[in-house]
Amino acid sequence: YSWVIPVITIAFVIAVLVAIYVYLVRREVKRRTADLKESENRFRQMADNINAVFWIVSADWNEVVYVSPGYEKIWGNSTASLYHSPKSWLDNIHPDDLAQVEEDIAAKTPPRQSGPAFHEYRITHTNGKESWISTHAYPVFDNEGKVYRYAGISEDITARKLAELALAQNKVEIETVLNSISDVIIYSDLNRNIVLSNPAMETTFGYSSKELAGKSPEILYANEKDFQLQEQRQFDKSSDIKSASYELSYKRKDGTIFIGDTFGAKVFDGDGNTIGFIGVVRDVTQRKLVEAELLDHRDHLEELVTERTAELSNLNRELEAFSYSVSHDLRAPLRAINGFSSLLNEENYDQLNNE
Repeated sequence: YSWVIPVITIAFVIAVLVAIYVYLVRREVKRRTADLKESENRFRQMADNINAVFWIVSADWNEVVYVSPGYEKIWGNSTASLYHSPKSWLDNIHPDDLAQVEEDIAAKTPPRQSGPAFHEYRITHTNGKESWISTHAYPVFDNEGKVYRYAGISEDITARKLAELALAQNKVEIETVLNSISDVIIYSDLNRNIVLSNPAMETTFGYSSKELAGKSPEILYANEKDFQLQEQRQFDKSSDIKSASYELSYKRKDGTIFIGDTFGAKVFDGDGNTIGFIGVVRDVTQRKLVEAELLDHRDHLEELVTERTAELSNLNRELEAFSYSVSHDLRAPLRAINGFSSLLNEENYDQLNNE
Protein backbone atom coordinates (compact mmCIF):
# COMPACT_ATOMS: atom_id res chain seq x y z
CA TYR A 1 0.00 0.00 0.00
CA SER A 2 2.96 2.33 -0.30
CA TRP A 3 1.47 3.81 -3.48
CA VAL A 4 -1.76 4.86 -1.76
CA ILE A 5 -0.24 7.79 0.10
CA PRO A 6 1.21 9.46 -3.04
CA VAL A 7 -2.11 9.03 -4.83
CA ILE A 8 -3.98 10.54 -1.92
CA THR A 9 -1.46 13.36 -1.80
CA ILE A 10 -1.83 14.06 -5.50
CA ALA A 11 -5.62 13.97 -5.26
CA PHE A 12 -5.49 16.30 -2.30
CA VAL A 13 -3.26 18.73 -4.18
CA ILE A 14 -5.54 18.60 -7.20
CA ALA A 15 -8.58 19.21 -5.03
CA VAL A 16 -6.87 22.14 -3.38
CA LEU A 17 -5.90 23.56 -6.76
CA VAL A 18 -9.42 23.07 -8.06
CA ALA A 19 -10.81 24.77 -4.99
CA ILE A 20 -8.40 27.64 -5.38
CA TYR A 21 -9.26 27.90 -9.08
CA VAL A 22 -13.00 27.86 -8.35
CA TYR A 23 -12.47 30.49 -5.66
CA LEU A 24 -10.46 32.68 -8.01
CA VAL A 25 -12.99 32.24 -10.80
CA ARG A 26 -15.88 33.07 -8.50
CA ARG A 27 -14.02 36.08 -7.16
CA GLU A 28 -13.25 37.24 -10.71
CA VAL A 29 -16.84 36.67 -11.76
CA LYS A 30 -18.02 38.56 -8.72
CA ARG A 31 -15.57 41.38 -9.45
CA ARG A 32 -16.55 41.52 -13.10
CA THR A 33 -20.22 41.36 -12.17
CA ALA A 34 -19.71 44.25 -9.78
CA ASP A 35 -17.76 46.15 -12.44
CA LEU A 36 -20.47 45.43 -14.96
CA LYS A 37 -23.16 46.56 -12.56
CA GLU A 38 -21.16 49.69 -11.77
CA SER A 39 -20.64 50.34 -15.47
CA GLU A 40 -24.34 49.76 -16.07
CA ASN A 41 -25.21 52.15 -13.24
CA ARG A 42 -22.90 54.81 -14.65
CA PHE A 43 -24.41 54.31 -18.08
CA ARG A 44 -27.94 54.57 -16.71
CA GLN A 45 -27.06 57.68 -14.73
CA MET A 46 -25.65 59.24 -17.84
CA ALA A 47 -28.54 58.07 -20.03
CA ASP A 48 -31.10 59.31 -17.51
CA ASN A 49 -29.63 62.79 -17.24
CA ILE A 50 -28.29 63.63 -20.69
CA ASN A 51 -30.47 65.47 -23.20
CA ALA A 52 -30.33 62.61 -25.69
CA VAL A 53 -31.82 59.18 -26.34
CA PHE A 54 -29.69 56.04 -26.19
CA TRP A 55 -31.27 53.07 -27.88
CA ILE A 56 -30.56 49.50 -29.00
CA VAL A 57 -32.70 47.71 -31.57
CA SER A 58 -32.59 44.40 -33.41
CA ALA A 59 -31.02 44.21 -36.85
CA ASP A 60 -34.43 44.27 -38.52
CA TRP A 61 -35.58 47.23 -36.37
CA ASN A 62 -38.62 45.27 -35.20
CA GLU A 63 -37.58 45.00 -31.56
CA VAL A 64 -36.43 47.65 -29.11
CA VAL A 65 -33.88 46.08 -26.78
CA TYR A 66 -33.26 49.24 -24.79
CA VAL A 67 -34.28 52.90 -24.87
CA SER A 68 -33.21 55.53 -22.35
CA PRO A 69 -35.66 57.77 -20.46
CA GLY A 70 -34.59 60.69 -22.65
CA TYR A 71 -37.04 59.35 -25.22
CA GLU A 72 -39.95 60.52 -23.12
CA LYS A 73 -38.45 64.00 -22.75
CA ILE A 74 -37.53 64.48 -26.41
CA TRP A 75 -40.30 62.56 -28.22
CA GLY A 76 -42.96 63.19 -25.61
CA ASN A 77 -44.00 59.50 -25.68
CA SER A 78 -43.51 56.82 -23.02
CA THR A 79 -40.72 54.27 -23.32
CA ALA A 80 -43.34 51.56 -22.69
CA SER A 81 -45.17 52.57 -25.86
CA LEU A 82 -41.94 52.20 -27.85
CA TYR A 83 -41.18 48.77 -26.39
CA HIS A 84 -44.72 47.73 -27.30
CA SER A 85 -44.58 49.25 -30.80
CA PRO A 86 -40.90 49.51 -31.87
CA LYS A 87 -41.56 51.73 -34.87
CA SER A 88 -44.00 54.10 -33.22
CA TRP A 89 -41.24 56.72 -33.04
CA LEU A 90 -41.71 57.17 -36.79
CA ASP A 91 -45.22 58.54 -36.20
CA ASN A 92 -43.76 61.82 -34.88
CA ILE A 93 -41.46 62.46 -37.83
CA HIS A 94 -42.34 65.42 -40.00
CA PRO A 95 -44.02 64.28 -43.25
CA ASP A 96 -41.41 66.06 -45.35
CA ASP A 97 -38.59 64.11 -43.64
CA LEU A 98 -40.22 60.69 -43.21
CA ALA A 99 -39.23 59.27 -46.60
CA GLN A 100 -35.54 60.03 -46.00
CA VAL A 101 -35.59 58.42 -42.53
CA GLU A 102 -37.31 55.29 -43.87
CA GLU A 103 -34.69 55.11 -46.60
CA ASP A 104 -31.94 55.29 -43.95
CA ILE A 105 -33.57 52.47 -42.00
CA ALA A 106 -33.83 50.35 -45.14
CA ALA A 107 -30.14 50.94 -45.81
CA LYS A 108 -29.34 49.43 -42.40
CA THR A 109 -31.74 46.49 -42.57
CA PRO A 110 -30.70 43.00 -43.78
CA PRO A 111 -29.59 42.06 -46.32
CA ARG A 112 -28.14 45.52 -47.04
CA GLN A 113 -27.04 46.45 -43.49
CA SER A 114 -25.07 49.41 -44.73
CA GLY A 115 -25.57 53.02 -45.73
CA PRO A 116 -24.97 56.42 -44.23
CA ALA A 117 -25.93 57.61 -40.77
CA PHE A 118 -29.32 59.18 -40.34
CA HIS A 119 -29.85 62.62 -41.73
CA GLU A 120 -31.10 65.39 -39.50
CA TYR A 121 -34.86 65.40 -39.37
CA ARG A 122 -37.80 67.02 -37.62
CA ILE A 123 -40.33 65.56 -35.25
CA THR A 124 -43.72 67.05 -34.42
CA HIS A 125 -45.10 66.94 -30.89
CA THR A 126 -48.75 66.59 -29.96
CA ASN A 127 -48.91 70.34 -29.22
CA GLY A 128 -47.72 71.09 -32.76
CA LYS A 129 -44.23 72.15 -31.71
CA GLU A 130 -41.39 70.97 -33.94
CA SER A 131 -37.94 69.80 -32.86
CA TRP A 132 -34.84 68.98 -34.87
CA ILE A 133 -33.24 65.58 -34.20
CA SER A 134 -29.83 64.20 -35.16
CA THR A 135 -29.50 60.40 -35.03
CA HIS A 136 -26.43 58.22 -35.45
CA ALA A 137 -26.63 54.42 -35.65
CA TYR A 138 -23.77 51.97 -35.12
CA PRO A 139 -23.83 48.23 -35.98
CA VAL A 140 -23.24 45.62 -33.24
CA PHE A 141 -21.64 42.38 -34.51
CA ASP A 142 -21.95 38.81 -33.20
CA ASN A 143 -19.15 36.27 -32.98
CA GLU A 144 -19.56 35.46 -36.66
CA GLY A 145 -19.13 39.06 -37.69
CA LYS A 146 -22.78 39.56 -38.58
CA VAL A 147 -24.85 42.54 -37.53
CA TYR A 148 -27.42 41.44 -35.01
CA ARG A 149 -28.22 44.77 -33.39
CA TYR A 150 -27.93 48.50 -33.85
CA ALA A 151 -27.04 50.92 -31.10
CA GLY A 152 -27.51 54.61 -31.50
CA ILE A 153 -27.98 58.03 -30.05
CA SER A 154 -30.58 60.63 -30.97
CA GLU A 155 -30.03 64.23 -29.89
CA ASP A 156 -32.28 67.26 -29.83
CA ILE A 157 -30.40 69.82 -31.94
CA THR A 158 -33.24 72.34 -32.22
CA ALA A 159 -31.27 75.23 -30.70
CA ARG A 160 -28.27 74.57 -32.92
CA LYS A 161 -30.42 74.11 -36.01
CA LEU A 162 -32.36 77.31 -35.42
CA ALA A 163 -29.08 79.15 -34.94
CA GLU A 164 -27.77 77.67 -38.20
CA LEU A 165 -30.95 78.64 -40.04
CA ALA A 166 -30.80 82.17 -38.60
CA LEU A 167 -27.13 82.39 -39.57
CA ALA A 168 -27.94 81.18 -43.08
CA GLN A 169 -30.73 83.75 -43.33
CA ASN A 170 -28.39 86.49 -42.11
CA LYS A 171 -25.84 85.39 -44.67
CA VAL A 172 -28.42 85.63 -47.45
CA GLU A 173 -29.48 89.07 -46.27
CA ILE A 174 -25.88 90.28 -46.03
CA GLU A 175 -25.08 88.91 -49.48
CA THR A 176 -28.20 90.62 -50.84
CA VAL A 177 -27.08 93.93 -49.35
CA LEU A 178 -23.50 93.52 -50.58
CA ASN A 179 -24.69 92.57 -54.05
CA SER A 180 -26.89 95.66 -54.26
CA ILE A 181 -24.12 98.11 -53.30
CA SER A 182 -22.39 99.70 -56.28
CA ASP A 183 -19.27 100.56 -54.27
CA VAL A 184 -16.48 97.99 -54.04
CA ILE A 185 -16.28 96.27 -50.64
CA ILE A 186 -13.15 94.30 -49.75
CA TYR A 187 -12.48 92.29 -46.58
CA SER A 188 -8.87 91.28 -45.82
CA ASP A 189 -7.37 89.13 -43.07
CA LEU A 190 -4.56 90.13 -40.71
CA ASN A 191 -2.00 89.19 -43.37
CA ARG A 192 -3.73 91.63 -45.70
CA ASN A 193 -4.85 88.85 -48.03
CA ILE A 194 -8.27 89.33 -49.60
CA VAL A 195 -10.91 87.07 -48.05
CA LEU A 196 -13.97 88.26 -49.96
CA SER A 197 -15.31 91.07 -52.11
CA ASN A 198 -18.70 91.97 -53.52
CA PRO A 199 -19.76 91.81 -57.22
CA ALA A 200 -18.93 95.51 -57.63
CA MET A 201 -15.29 94.44 -57.62
CA GLU A 202 -15.69 92.85 -61.04
CA THR A 203 -17.68 95.83 -62.33
CA THR A 204 -15.11 98.39 -61.14
CA PHE A 205 -11.78 96.55 -61.25
CA GLY A 206 -12.51 93.74 -63.69
CA TYR A 207 -11.55 90.99 -61.20
CA SER A 208 -13.99 88.37 -59.94
CA SER A 209 -14.14 87.53 -56.25
CA LYS A 210 -12.65 84.09 -56.93
CA GLU A 211 -9.69 85.60 -58.77
CA LEU A 212 -8.76 87.76 -55.79
CA ALA A 213 -9.49 85.36 -52.93
CA GLY A 214 -6.30 84.76 -50.94
CA LYS A 215 -4.28 87.30 -52.93
CA SER A 216 -2.66 90.55 -51.88
CA PRO A 217 -4.56 93.73 -52.82
CA GLU A 218 -1.30 95.20 -54.15
CA ILE A 219 -2.42 94.43 -57.71
CA LEU A 220 -5.27 96.92 -57.25
CA TYR A 221 -3.00 99.89 -56.52
CA ALA A 222 -1.70 102.12 -59.30
CA ASN A 223 1.28 103.22 -57.18
CA GLU A 224 3.35 100.90 -55.03
CA LYS A 225 4.03 103.76 -52.59
CA ASP A 226 0.31 104.05 -51.85
CA PHE A 227 0.16 100.35 -51.07
CA GLN A 228 3.12 100.60 -48.70
CA LEU A 229 1.69 103.74 -47.08
CA GLN A 230 -1.54 101.91 -46.33
CA GLU A 231 0.50 99.07 -44.86
CA GLN A 232 2.02 101.49 -42.37
CA ARG A 233 -1.02 103.64 -41.71
CA GLN A 234 -4.16 101.55 -41.94
CA PHE A 235 -3.07 97.90 -41.79
CA ASP A 236 -0.73 98.21 -38.82
CA LYS A 237 -2.43 96.39 -35.93
CA SER A 238 -0.57 98.54 -33.40
CA SER A 239 -1.76 101.76 -35.03
CA ASP A 240 -4.35 103.84 -33.17
CA ILE A 241 -6.12 104.61 -36.44
CA LYS A 242 -9.41 102.70 -36.51
CA SER A 243 -10.77 104.17 -39.73
CA ALA A 244 -9.83 106.76 -42.34
CA SER A 245 -11.04 108.27 -45.61
CA TYR A 246 -8.76 109.16 -48.51
CA GLU A 247 -8.43 109.26 -52.30
CA LEU A 248 -6.07 106.89 -54.09
CA SER A 249 -5.19 105.91 -57.63
CA TYR A 250 -6.21 102.36 -58.49
CA LYS A 251 -5.47 100.10 -61.43
CA ARG A 252 -8.03 97.95 -63.20
CA LYS A 253 -7.37 94.52 -64.62
CA ASP A 254 -7.00 96.03 -68.10
CA GLY A 255 -4.36 98.45 -66.81
CA THR A 256 -6.46 101.62 -66.85
CA ILE A 257 -6.13 103.98 -63.89
CA PHE A 258 -8.92 105.61 -61.93
CA ILE A 259 -9.33 107.67 -58.78
CA GLY A 260 -11.09 105.95 -55.90
CA ASP A 261 -12.75 107.62 -52.94
CA THR A 262 -11.76 105.15 -50.21
CA PHE A 263 -12.88 104.36 -46.69
CA GLY A 264 -10.83 101.86 -44.67
CA ALA A 265 -11.48 100.48 -41.19
CA LYS A 266 -10.28 97.77 -38.84
CA VAL A 267 -12.65 94.94 -37.90
CA PHE A 268 -12.71 93.87 -34.24
CA ASP A 269 -14.01 90.79 -32.44
CA GLY A 270 -16.07 90.84 -29.26
CA ASP A 271 -12.93 91.25 -27.13
CA GLY A 272 -11.69 94.25 -29.10
CA ASN A 273 -8.97 92.36 -30.97
CA THR A 274 -8.29 93.26 -34.59
CA ILE A 275 -9.33 90.34 -36.79
CA GLY A 276 -9.28 91.94 -40.24
CA PHE A 277 -9.70 95.01 -42.37
CA ILE A 278 -12.51 96.30 -44.54
CA GLY A 279 -12.26 98.77 -47.38
CA VAL A 280 -14.89 100.55 -49.46
CA VAL A 281 -13.85 102.03 -52.81
CA ARG A 282 -15.96 104.27 -55.00
CA ASP A 283 -14.89 105.12 -58.55
CA VAL A 284 -15.00 108.94 -58.64
CA THR A 285 -13.48 109.32 -62.11
CA GLN A 286 -16.66 110.80 -63.54
CA ARG A 287 -17.02 113.10 -60.58
CA LYS A 288 -13.45 114.27 -61.01
CA LEU A 289 -14.09 115.00 -64.68
CA VAL A 290 -17.18 117.01 -63.78
CA GLU A 291 -15.27 118.87 -61.08
CA ALA A 292 -12.48 119.70 -63.55
CA GLU A 293 -15.03 120.88 -66.10
CA LEU A 294 -16.74 123.04 -63.49
CA LEU A 295 -13.38 124.45 -62.49
CA ASP A 296 -12.67 125.35 -66.12
CA HIS A 297 -16.08 126.98 -66.39
CA ARG A 298 -15.46 128.89 -63.19
CA ASP A 299 -12.09 130.14 -64.44
CA HIS A 300 -13.66 131.12 -67.77
CA LEU A 301 -16.52 132.86 -65.97
CA GLU A 302 -14.06 134.80 -63.86
CA GLU A 303 -12.28 135.92 -67.04
CA LEU A 304 -15.60 137.01 -68.57
CA VAL A 305 -16.55 138.91 -65.42
CA THR A 306 -13.17 140.66 -65.44
CA GLU A 307 -13.54 141.60 -69.10
CA ARG A 308 -17.13 142.86 -68.62
CA THR A 309 -16.11 144.81 -65.55
CA ALA A 310 -13.34 146.51 -67.52
CA GLU A 311 -15.77 147.30 -70.34
CA LEU A 312 -18.29 148.81 -67.90
CA SER A 313 -15.57 150.86 -66.30
CA ASN A 314 -14.59 152.27 -69.68
CA LEU A 315 -18.23 153.03 -70.51
CA ASN A 316 -18.68 154.80 -67.20
CA ARG A 317 -15.64 156.94 -67.87
CA GLU A 318 -16.90 157.80 -71.37
CA LEU A 319 -20.33 158.72 -69.98
CA GLU A 320 -18.74 160.94 -67.38
CA ALA A 321 -16.65 162.68 -70.07
CA PHE A 322 -19.71 163.11 -72.30
CA SER A 323 -21.76 164.53 -69.44
CA TYR A 324 -19.03 166.98 -68.58
CA SER A 325 -18.70 168.01 -72.22
CA VAL A 326 -22.45 168.48 -72.65
CA SER A 327 -22.82 170.44 -69.47
CA HIS A 328 -19.86 172.67 -70.41
CA ASP A 329 -21.03 173.25 -73.98
CA LEU A 330 -24.60 174.09 -72.99
CA ARG A 331 -23.74 176.33 -70.07
CA ALA A 332 -23.00 179.56 -72.13
CA PRO A 333 -26.12 179.41 -74.40
CA LEU A 334 -28.31 178.75 -71.41
CA ARG A 335 -26.93 181.75 -69.58
CA ALA A 336 -27.59 183.96 -72.66
CA ILE A 337 -31.13 182.66 -72.99
CA ASN A 338 -31.74 183.18 -69.31
CA GLY A 339 -30.43 186.73 -69.48
CA PHE A 340 -32.50 187.61 -72.56
CA SER A 341 -35.62 186.16 -70.94
CA SER A 342 -35.09 188.22 -67.83
CA LEU A 343 -34.57 191.44 -69.84
CA LEU A 344 -37.64 190.76 -71.98
CA ASN A 345 -39.70 190.17 -68.89
CA GLU A 346 -38.62 193.41 -67.34
CA GLU A 347 -39.18 195.69 -70.40
CA ASN A 348 -42.37 194.19 -71.82
CA TYR A 349 -44.04 192.73 -68.74
CA ASP A 350 -47.27 194.69 -69.34
CA GLN A 351 -47.55 193.50 -72.91
CA LEU A 352 -47.04 189.80 -72.20
CA ASN A 353 -50.06 187.50 -71.80
CA ASN A 354 -50.25 184.14 -70.10
CA GLU A 355 -49.32 182.29 -73.26
